[in-house]
Amino acid sequence: MLNRFELLFSIVGGWMISIIIIIILKLKRGRKLPKGSIIIDSSSNSKEIIISGYNPLLLIGMGSISFLTFLVIFLCIFDFWSTFASYLAVNLPIWLNWTGIIGIWIQDCWGGLVFAYNVNYTPAYKPMKTEYILATGGPYRSIRHPMYTAKAFLVIFFFLATGIWFSFLGIISWFVLPSQAKREEKALLRKFGITYENYVKKTGRFFPKK
Repeated sequence: MLNRFELLFSIVGGWMISIIIIIILKLKRGRKLPKGSIIIDSSSNSKEIIISGYNPLLLIGMGSISFLTFLVIFLCIFDFWSTFASYLAVNLPIWLNWTGIIGIWIQDCWGGLVFAYNVNYTPAYKPMKTEYILATGGPYRSIRHPMYTAKAFLVIFFFLATGIWFSFLGIISWFVLPSQAKREEKALLRKFGITYENYVKKTGRFFPKK
């Protein structure tokens, strides 16, 4: 099991990598939109689009990992990690812990790319903006829901890194991701029409098309 300093700097380090990626890509493009951005004509659809039927289990599943991440950081800072871990974490081999950390870093890098290429990234529980820019570059070039894919894998990576068995609460989100993604796609199809329909034909929902 990783000690509190290794765990703390690994988690915070992943965040810093993500932020650096976003800053570098934004500085590189300047005032231009990211490659692959498609602007919808707001006059053709001025109504605010709200994704109906948002499943709260998605928020619970994904939110549980975010909560546990901040909890671990708190425990590590105030030196409560070893006490907490003795009750609620599995003592996994160090090599598995570092495998999880590397996975978290990859997920953070991927998340940085998602935010850099999707200039108006909107959480599923919020209405889409009237003037919406469709992202089809970077991670969106081959996957329609790259952040969902990353968050799904994060459940496994976080468990390997920390050994906290509560991490598997995040698996709840796996069962509702397909239906949630379909609802979002229907909303985007209403907003972008044939543009989004053509995009769907070339991409996979969670993984690239073969």
